[in-house]
Amino acid sequence: MPQLSPTLGFSIYLGVLLLFLLLAIALKNTSLPVKPLSPTKKESKGSFLFFY
Repeated sequence: MPQLSPTLGFSIYLGVLLLFLLLAIALKNTSLPVKPLSPTKKESKGSFLFFY
């Protein structure tokens, strides 16, 4: 029982890290076509949030 807890926490940590990596890749891929449409960073961020 006590050995399962740390491994579970580590797997969750790895999963979250992977999720953040995927999110960063997705943001990079979507920011490229959005950039010319909206030159301002705030606008592109808002449009991305609205689109997602």
